[in-house]
Amino acid sequence: MRLIVIISAMFFVLLNSQTAHAESCGLPPVNNVTIPDGKTATRETIRHAVQQVESFSSEMDIYLNCQDNNRDSMLMYMNKEQQNRWNEDYDNNVETLSTLQTSLNEQIRIFNADN
Repeated sequence: MRLIVIISAMFFVLLNSQTAHAESCGLPPVNNVTIPDGKTATRETIRHAVQQVESFSSEMDIYLNCQDNNRDSMLMYMNKEQQNRWNEDYDNNVETLSTLQTSLNEQIRIFNADN
């Protein structure tokens, strides 16, 4: 009986430590970046947008790396529906980052062509 109590307590501690570790990623960064129109942008607005995208990209990379590091420990406690939702959220964050970077690059090409 005592062994069962000890094993149960160890499992509870392990479960809570895994969950706490996984939650340390927090929420994904918020995309507050405004991409200027390359046809009307100034060099300064383009430079500012590049700085914003670099900052957001860095924050998102940290978040995604944290998610990657916690993936296995998180998914083992989720049912199939929760796993699918977790994967969709992860993929959406990657897509948000990729779309933002692509959009900026397109506007930079337009700006460079006009200047």
